[in-house]
Amino acid sequence: DTSKKLIDITTSTKTFSFDKENKMVKSGFSKIEPGQRIFVVGFDDLKVDNKINASRIVYFTVLPASEKMIKLKNSLEAEDQTKTSTGSAKKLKTITQ
Repeated sequence: DTSKKLIDITTSTKTFSFDKENKMVKSGFSKIEPGQRIFVVGFDDLKVDNKINASRIVYFTVLPASEKMIKLKNSLEAEDQTKTSTGSAKKLKTITQ
């Protein structure tokens, strides 16, 4: 199925990385970088369509990203840069007459 899925990560989700020595090493979700290839094991959420409740995640540090993944990552980063607020704007005041 090529449709997009929402992956629900919870505190019980186990995360592993597959390293250069072909070993699975316990890791954490925060170690996954955008554009890395991942494998998710989970089950469909009965209440929300297109949502998978992840029980295991394995990410591969040695597999390179495909060209399609790189393009998507670059477009998402460009989108994030245009939406980021620096907080340097002045506060607006209500004009009363």
